[in-house]
Amino acid sequence: MGGMARLLLIGCDPAPRQALIERGHRVESAPDVSTGRARLETGAFDLVVVCGGDPGPELHAVAQARRAETLIQAPAGPQSAPAATSDGGGAAQATTSHEELLRLIDDRLTERQNEHAVRRQLGHDLRGPVSIVAGHAELLQSIDVSANPASADIIESIEAIADAAARLHRIIADRVEPPPPND
Repeated sequence: MGGMARLLLIGCDPAPRQALIERGHRVESAPDVSTGRARLETGAFDLVVVCGGDPGPELHAVAQARRAETLIQAPAGPQSAPAATSDGGGAAQATTSHEELLRLIDDRLTERQNEHAVRRQLGHDLRGPVSIVAGHAELLQSIDVSANPASADIIESIEAIADAAARLHRIIADRVEPPPPND
């Protein structure tokens, strides 16, 4: 996994935390779900790891609103434990050790990084043509067409093109391109 991620570990024992720090990630811990939820509401995290059970829908809702993904592991101790990942209804995967949990975290962070790279490239590819359309609409708006009998229709069409280009720019920024990395 390239790059540093910001992680919130809730109810986990120290072994995975220390290993994640050694891998270059920024890691915060919370002893329980309510403390973790409070930290999540005030911080920016890429991934939330809950050891020791299901945090309930409230934590998932806060994580989703804050653009963090949740990974759940149970129980909190170093013994073998089943785990599940959740990205708003995704498939569950089993883990049997801290090493497996660390591998799952690294794999999911790599997937997230790849998804963001694809979205950035898509945004870049779409912005170019939309900018050309917006530029031509702006150029056409500067031309005096008042002498033309159809000037009202021409002006209305040019404004519609300019408005559509502006809307497309907003859609690209809001929905296609990933949000800036959490700091």
